[in-house]
Amino acid sequence: MENKNIKRINTIGKVSRVVIILFEIVIICGIVGAILAGSALLAMPKDFITVNGNASAEIMIDTDKAPLLLDADDFEELEGADNIDLDFLDVFLDVKVNEGENGVVAINANAGADNADTRIITLSLGVGAFVGAVLLGAILVVAIFGYKLAKAFSTCTSPFEENVITRMKRFGYSLIPWAAITCLSSDSVSLTAVLFAVVVILITQIFSYGAKLQQENDDMV
Repeated sequence: MENKNIKRINTIGKVSRVVIILFEIVIICGIVGAILAGSALLAMPKDFITVNGNASAEIMIDTDKAPLLLDADDFEELEGADNIDLDFLDVFLDVKVNEGENGVVAINANAGADNADTRIITLSLGVGAFVGAVLLGAILVVAIFGYKLAKAFSTCTSPFEENVITRMKRFGYSLIPWAAITCLSSDSVSLTAVLFAVVVILITQIFSYGAKLQQENDDMV
């Protein structure tokens, strides 16, 4: 029965090695692609993309309907503002505020762009591509240690062997840089990454303790 379970562990290890190799190939292609894309975006000329257009909007605010939140005096700083220039993307914004009767404030805004330079967009996308390459690099490191762990499982005679425990510990610790980079680059999945890393490290400690108990039991026998 015990030999059958060990064979299952060995089979899982062998299958995992193949899957991880394919995963590593995909990750490496992603890293190369991200670096090439980032380099291309950063090398784009300043006037590679220009934007022309305009838009307008009229906003009516009835301050009497929300007396505890808004008051007509709150808009005094914008009163009579004829031109507000935005340096971002060479976009201009013209705002006019008119206070009408019964606490109604009318805000008329006109925005437009005349051959606006979008260099800041290409720079942002380029930097984002390099950040993505770094994140993929951290994932590749995890995959490499995961492959070594799978290899240990594929040849082990017990899941509590010293080699298996060592590989498992290294795999758990390799998750820390990945979780840290994920926290810095993506708020939406950062908690999941941290929890995953913590769970794997805890499981590693449990296996380590199990290996210690098994060793003590073998010594007693």
